[in-house]
This record gives sequence, C-alpha cells and structure tokens, in this order.
Amino acid sequence: MKVNVNKAPLEELLLLPLDLSKAQAVVADRERREGFDTLDGFLDFLVEQGIQPHVYAELRHEVVIEHIVGESARIIDF
Repeated sequence: MKVNVNKAPLEELLLLPLDLSKAQAVVADRERREGFDTLDGFLDFLVEQGIQPHVYAELRHEVVIEHIVGESARIIDF
C-alpha cells in the first residue's frame, strides 16, 4: 500500500526511507503549503532536503499524492 504524503502522520512517514528530520520537514512543509500538488513536487522538495538518488527512486514507487476536492472528488498523482 502506498503512503499518501498529504495525509500520513509522522509515524507513517517514518516507515518510508526517510530519517526523522526529513519526515518532520515533510509534515511542516505540507502544512505550510496545504499539501503537495504533485509527486514530482514532493520529490523535488526532498531533493532540496538532501535525499540521495537511490532514495528518490525508491520513494517514487512508495508514495502517492492525494487531495480531497470538495466533498467527494479526488485527484491522485502516482
């Protein structure tokens, strides 16, 4: 099951190949920007945080970006 980085609590983000400081940065940044818009945007943020290329490749297959729009519509970026 993929982790929705726009909804996952810190504990769930730590199940990904992220250390505590990067997982905390994800939570803080997604709250600041009200969620990540795309998977590439999320991964670009992590590159800015200094993740290694092999982690980038692994995360691409382990996460999803999902937004709730209105009451029922969903936009999902894999």
